[in-house]
Amino acid sequence: MDKPVYYLILIGICIIICFIFLGYKDKLYPANNRYQSTSYTINDTMNDIMNAISLGTGKNGQKAGNLDAVVVEYKFQVAVTNYIIPHKLGRKPAGYILIFEDRHASIFATNENEWTASTITLASDNAPATVRLLIF
Repeated sequence: MDKPVYYLILIGICIIICFIFLGYKDKLYPANNRYQSTSYTINDTMNDIMNAISLGTGKNGQKAGNLDAVVVEYKFQVAVTNYIIPHKLGRKPAGYILIFEDRHASIFATNENEWTASTITLASDNAPATVRLLIF
């Protein structure tokens, strides 16, 4: 066979491959690719959520950003003594997180049953100690 015949066969095979690819293109790369669009939707949603989360300023008496929590600053004068600490959460707290301390202090709950919609009872193992709590 002459070289032109090989070239014609090669061109014919390429054309057949192109037609096959074009015929299956929608199955291989659908216009409404669910997986790709779902991936983008999840990424966009996660970005929106992460950009929307705020812990606020952390200042005393302020709401903790867009969380259902408040920040309370309190000074424990005497160690291992129960203090009834007011808060503006508006419901009985589920817990608290120590977010600032001016000296090392372990803050602990002495009687969780005494917590109310406006107060929380805590104690410190070190005093005097000023702490900032995230009450949630």
